Amino acid sequence: MIQIKKSKDNIQPEINIQTGSKAEPKDKMPLLHIDGRMLYSSGIGRFLRETLKEITAIDKDIKVYLYCSHDDYKRYLNEYAINTCQVIFKNYCSPIYSVREQIRGSLINLKIKAADILYFPHYNLPLIVHKNSIITIHDFIQFKFPEYFGKIKVKIARLILNNAAKKAKKIIVVSKSTRDDFCSYFPAFKDKVEVIYNGISKRFKILEDKKRVDFLAKNRLKKYILFIGNNKPHKNISGLVNSFIEIKKEFTDFELVIISKGFNLKQPFISGMQHNRGHGIDYQGNNCQQNDLQDNNMASINEKNIAEHYTKPGIATVNNIDKKVFEDIIVIDEATDDELLYYYNCAYMLVMPSFYEGFGLPVIEAMACGCPVVASNKSSLPELCGHSAILVDPYDKKSLTEGIKKLIIDNDLRQALIKKGIERAQLFSWQNTAKKYLEVFRGFIS
Repeated sequence: MIQIKKSKDNIQPEINIQTGSKAEPKDKMPLLHIDGRMLYSSGIGRFLRETLKEITAIDKDIKVYLYCSHDDYKRYLNEYAINTCQVIFKNYCSPIYSVREQIRGSLINLKIKAADILYFPHYNLPLIVHKNSIITIHDFIQFKFPEYFGKIKVKIARLILNNAAKKAKKIIVVSKSTRDDFCSYFPAFKDKVEVIYNGISKRFKILEDKKRVDFLAKNRLKKYILFIGNNKPHKNISGLVNSFIEIKKEFTDFELVIISKGFNLKQPFISGMQHNRGHGIDYQGNNCQQNDLQDNNMASINEKNIAEHYTKPGIATVNNIDKKVFEDIIVIDEATDDELLYYYNCAYMLVMPSFYEGFGLPVIEAMACGCPVVASNKSSLPELCGHSAILVDPYDKKSLTEGIKKLIIDNDLRQALIKKGIERAQLFSWQNTAKKYLEVFRGFIS
C-alpha cells in the first residue's frame, strides 16, 4: 500500500511504502569519541556541553567516549544530569597546543576502531589522525589580528589548522562569515566545510516584572548598559568605555556593567578595589550584604592606569574619565548562566562592539531575554542579528555612541527591536545544533 502525505510547506510530498514485512532497522551509530579537554573553557566549552547533552537526549542509543579530566567529567555529570551509560569517561589531560597533546593524541587515534568517529570541538588535531575525524572551527582570531598573538604563535596556529583541514574528513564552522574566512585562508579544502549554527539554552527567556524589579533593587543597580565577553583586545571593551563616557554627559542615570572573566588585576584597565556600593549577584531574591562580597568578584575602574589599556593599533585608549563615571562602571569577573539570565533581563541594552566574532552568542541570548542589542557590523554579527539590532562601526567612536543613544532616546525603536529580537532568537537552539551534528555523524555510517 502506498500512502502520500502532503507537506505542510508544500515543498515535496512524503511517500511511505508499506508492505507486509517489518520495517528495516536503522543503522546503528558507530562509537563516538570526543576530545573533551575544553569542556569547561569559555565559548567552546559552552558549545560542547550543550550540544553533547542534546545529542544524547535525541539519540538514546548513542555511545560516547569523552576524553577529559576526571574533575570536568564529574562536574558535567552533576550539572547536566548526563547518563553515564551513554557518556563514558576516558582520561586525557594533555595541555592544548602541547607536545604531549601531539604524542598522546596520536596514540589515542591509533587505538580507535576503523568504523568509529572522532570529533574535535577545536582544530588542535594531533599529527596522526583517525580517518573518520570531524572538527569544528569557531573563529580565525589569530589570523585576523596576528599582532595580538605574535609571529611564532600565529605560525604554529597556521600549521596546526592546515594539518586539521588536510586530515579531517569534515569541517564544521559556526557561521557563514567563518566559512568565508576558512575558504579565503584554506581554499583547497573548501568542499569539506559545512555551516552549523550554535544555539542558545532554553533557560534564556523573559522573566516576570517583579523578578526584574527585585533584582535591580537588591543589587542596587540603576538603568545599565551590559557587556558580556572575555577581555581580549578584539572585544573592544575600551571602545565601549569611551562611548559610555560620552553617554554619561547627557544621560547621567546610566551605568555600565561589564561581565568579563579575568578582567581584573592582570589587566591595567581594572583595579583590585571592590565597588563601593556593594553590588552583589542575587538572582534568587535573597538579601545581598556588602560584607559578603569578595574582591575577586567585583572591581572598579582605576583612573590612574586606565589610559594604559590596549595601546595596540586599532584599539581605543581611554583618557580623562571623571570620577563620577568611574563609580558607574561595574566589573564582574564571571557569572553563572542563572545569573546571566537576570543580567540580560534587567539590562536596558546589550552592547557587543567587537572587531571580530566567529559567532557572538551573547547577542542571541540577550534577544531571547527581551534585551535589545547594539552590535558591531563586522564579521558574523550582522548575519546573526539580521534586522533585529542596531549595527554600528566598532572602529568609529561616534557610530558606537550614536547607536547606544538611539536606544536610549527612541523608545518605539527599542520596543520594536525587543519584539524582533525575541523572534530572531527562536531560530537558534542547541537542539537544532545537535540534530545537525547527528546528521553529520550518521553520514559516516557505511
